[in-house]
Amino acid sequence: MNSHGWRDAETTWEKPADTRRLIVLGDSFAFGVGVDHGKRFSEGIEERAQGLEVLNLGMNAIGPDQELLVLEHDGLRYGPDVVLCALFLGNDFEDVRRSRNGSWEKPWFRLVAGELELVEPRPSWDIRLRTSCYLGEIAYRLVESWAPSRTSAPDWEGVDSTPLVLALLERMREQSEQALARFAVLVIHARPCSGVDAEPWTRSFLDLLDARGFSIIDTRVELSEETPGGTQFHLTDGHWNVEGHRRAAEQVYAYLLERGWL
Repeated sequence: MNSHGWRDAETTWEKPADTRRLIVLGDSFAFGVGVDHGKRFSEGIEERAQGLEVLNLGMNAIGPDQELLVLEHDGLRYGPDVVLCALFLGNDFEDVRRSRNGSWEKPWFRLVAGELELVEPRPSWDIRLRTSCYLGEIAYRLVESWAPSRTSAPDWEGVDSTPLVLALLERMREQSEQALARFAVLVIHARPCSGVDAEPWTRSFLDLLDARGFSIIDTRVELSEETPGGTQFHLTDGHWNVEGHRRAAEQVYAYLLERGWL
């Protein structure tokens, strides 16, 4: 972890001269669960592009709601030229529904007349205990069964979260463009698939992104387990392995190069 708290090389807020910056937002796929630092797709992009510095702001167990906050609080301070949001279709639509996730209270957003409204995390006895001192965390482990691991926000209980995810991505793009940065969505699929028949829901959502003019990098085909050669790209828990990260880096780099964003 660097001094800014991210799993990445040490860096500064100020962008070096003659350098372009790309920041990566995302959950455990961006963080690189299961692979060493230096083997993730973010480092792979940086290795392929001269004069490009890639900053990985990935964090475990978050969704587009907290990724938007990462962008607003930290990401834009780095002066990015490109912002890449890694959207995991496996659980991001569930994560944005929650007011508590992974045994921690979290911020969440409601939609009011189509506008995002932030709801701050509420204090709770277990969070106070855990953050009081190390002994508090040890004590919590003894009673953690009394506290839920995750809870849904009242506005999103049993409600389709697709409009919320779209609004969050729209805000990310708007904030990026105001900072004169390009914005793209890296779509990560929940499980290996053939690259031929996407799930109807997936196709529908990607059509929505396309209709709204988002720049989309879809990994469905490139990281299919049925890609010729039979290369396996996933760990047993579903995250990308080293080869999966390498393949994703190649795809993102090719996209950026083709768009002239490098």
